[in-house]
Amino acid sequence: MTTDIFFDLWLAATLHLLGAMAFARFEVLTPISKKVRKVIFLQGGTALLALTVGRPWSIVWVVGMMTVGIVFHMWWTRKHGIHPLTAEPRAKY
Repeated sequence: MTTDIFFDLWLAATLHLLGAMAFARFEVLTPISKKVRKVIFLQGGTALLALTVGRPWSIVWVVGMMTVGIVFHMWWTRKHGIHPLTAEPRAKY
């Protein structure tokens, strides 16, 4: 059981790290405290779900949070006339 939670936390951390590496250039002005809160929220939610309702739900949580973030990002950027991957025009972003 303990290895299950470690895998879930590893998966959440790895996906978050990959996203942070890919999009760090857009987060330059984001305060460190907000970035830390995001990690605590993701890891805490993952651990809580893995320990209470089980591994399938913690995996759904991790993948679901990433999916919701991507969908919201795509919707918001397109609504505001910003390219979702290049953030152009920069003045709008």
